[in-house]
Amino acid sequence: MRKILLRLAYDGSNYCGWQIQTNGSPKPTLQQVLEQALEVLCKENIRVIASGRTDSGVHAEDQPVMFRTASSVPTDRFKRALNGLLPNDIWVLDAREVDEDFHTIANAKKKTYRYMIHNAPDRDVFLNGRCLEYSRKLDLEAMKQAANLLVGKHDFRAFCSSGSSATTFTRTIYRMEISKVGDMVYVEVEGNGFLYNMVRIIVGTLLAVSEGRVRKEQIQEALISGDRSLLGETAPPQGLYLHKVDYRE
Repeated sequence: MRKILLRLAYDGSNYCGWQIQTNGSPKPTLQQVLEQALEVLCKENIRVIASGRTDSGVHAEDQPVMFRTASSVPTDRFKRALNGLLPNDIWVLDAREVDEDFHTIANAKKKTYRYMIHNAPDRDVFLNGRCLEYSRKLDLEAMKQAANLLVGKHDFRAFCSSGSSATTFTRTIYRMEISKVGDMVYVEVEGNGFLYNMVRIIVGTLLAVSEGRVRKEQIQEALISGDRSLLGETAPPQGLYLHKVDYRE
């Protein structure tokens, strides 16, 4: 039995998130589509484990996924064979064999998410489903000042949506960067782990800061009190990308 690590890029627009659903969703999930392709290739039942479960409409630039197989398929064949079986909005970047003690979740050292905002008066139809369209002028300096308040180790329960299975809410954000290239604004968040909808709530709050609806003092209070109502709305999913996952050596 071998353990194989895949690195995937995908456009999540056409999927009901990563995890297989039991509620009869009309859209497939990414896990479901990948497992079906692997079962065709390996001729056995396959169960995959990703580094994290992206929600419906969320994308990934580099999502690590592991699985075990007893098949004789050469490791160097997985990438090409799977890319021939998978739809065009899922792409295998790499495939390699890893040690038995490696785990995509347990061995993760840090994750980086990127949120993309198209900040222009006119919608770019070619970016539909791949970013947030936002026509109002952004106060990037105010957003950066607010983002700096979140760097470090905090109780982020105010930045977690209801329905989360988390039992602890303390997370560490190592880095937050906000940059603008042309009409695109990028919010990049790097941390040791993230709560349910945490990045989207952060982005929604930064947008509310730009609009003057949320003050920096409210963010500080939310970190202390855990009061979700002090913050901005949850930003839509289509602008969010899992950018990369770093692992301990």
